[in-house]
Amino acid sequence: MSLAGLSVAAGLALMAWPAFRHSVFVQVNGAPPWVATVWGATVGAALHNAHVDVYPQDKVFPGLDAPLKDGLLIQVWPARPVEIHAADVVLVILTAERVPANILRTAGFRLYAGDQVLADGLPVDPQAEAPASGFQVLELRPTLATRLTRDKETLRLFSPGPTLAQALQDNQIKLYASDLLQPPPETLLVEGLTAGLASGQVITVQIGERSITTRAAGATVGQALASAGLSLQGLDYSIPAEGLQLPSDGKIRVVRVREEIALEQTLLAFETQLQPMPEVEIDTLQVVQAGEYGLKAQRVRIRFEDGEEVSRSVEDEWVARQPVARVQGYGTKIVIRTANTPDGTIEYWRAVEVYATSYAPANAGTPVDAPNYGITYSGQPLRKGHIAVIRSWYPYLAGWSFYVPGYGIGTVADIGGGFPDRHWIDLGYTDAEYVAWHEYVTLYFLTPVPPEDQILWVLP
Repeated sequence: MSLAGLSVAAGLALMAWPAFRHSVFVQVNGAPPWVATVWGATVGAALHNAHVDVYPQDKVFPGLDAPLKDGLLIQVWPARPVEIHAADVVLVILTAERVPANILRTAGFRLYAGDQVLADGLPVDPQAEAPASGFQVLELRPTLATRLTRDKETLRLFSPGPTLAQALQDNQIKLYASDLLQPPPETLLVEGLTAGLASGQVITVQIGERSITTRAAGATVGQALASAGLSLQGLDYSIPAEGLQLPSDGKIRVVRVREEIALEQTLLAFETQLQPMPEVEIDTLQVVQAGEYGLKAQRVRIRFEDGEEVSRSVEDEWVARQPVARVQGYGTKIVIRTANTPDGTIEYWRAVEVYATSYAPANAGTPVDAPNYGITYSGQPLRKGHIAVIRSWYPYLAGWSFYVPGYGIGTVADIGGGFPDRHWIDLGYTDAEYVAWHEYVTLYFLTPVPPEDQILWVLP
């Protein structure tokens, strides 16, 4: 070709060049698009000129053969590996598809109503596109049928699982902590699984002053309490008893019982022994040996119900320490003395302070028409000079002579009631001579001294 021809050809080429040049937008994997000035007639040529590598598994829109035009948006979705778990099969495919259902279909798995699809462990809509970041693991959980007997009702549950608890939740069956489910909630679902659900009943449990309303499962009181976390412990008991059927109103009383073992001690009284002392004058007392209390120990079982003591029983008892007797010495030496009185000189061998009262037939308490009216215990008619003493003194003093200042000489001839806290005598009178007495006096025991076996050495 001549030089002129070459110039013409070059000019024609330059005139044709703008026809193959385009400004387009390129977006890769959902990233923000960028502007590329490319040469070529198709999308494939444009991507090549823009240095975007495209592989057979990649997804390009519009297609590689689509014609170019200015402002065209070219989207490229690079293929990536996806691990698929379905029907006990694990496989990895390379795909640019972003819709889970399409990916599963490409791998040969069909989706049915109720099937669950998880992407990277999270439930997803199988018909919705994945985000630009995509996912690495796709799991298909097909719907499984479970036969559930709830109380007296039989249901068919459909759920992809993976557990029986999930199947209940998918079928809007609420499971309470008190419900009894067999097999347990964590059981993995398999096609044709059969389960039983015993629904809990609302119960009200009274424990002391506290009332608890909760749900519980079980046919008996004991089972219901156990399922509610209120089971009987140790000696506890319930009303109704734990082996009886759960009452229809759900009311149960629980009595908390505890027992304690206590060691109790009781003092043992000591006795007083009397010992004569010949060198000590009568009516003188001396302690020869001090008494000591003994100690009795008991092991006692005490039962409490709801914090209140209801019973106690002695399981064992023993004498931890024996009592020691108190020895009281009493004088037996008799000294005869004399005393000058308004009634003359008296000779006596004993003198005791006593509280003196007086009485006559009219105030002795005997009816006037009674056969024994005015008669003393000795059988004599009451008169001045008769003295009454308490019953324990009478056998020793009956018939003895005494001198009472202001009264004179008298003889014990009657029995009276006396006072528990003092020595006492009652001075006798006839009704006509009666004089009221209420005072302490000295009672002189007149000689002769009686034989020793007739002497009351210690006056009670």
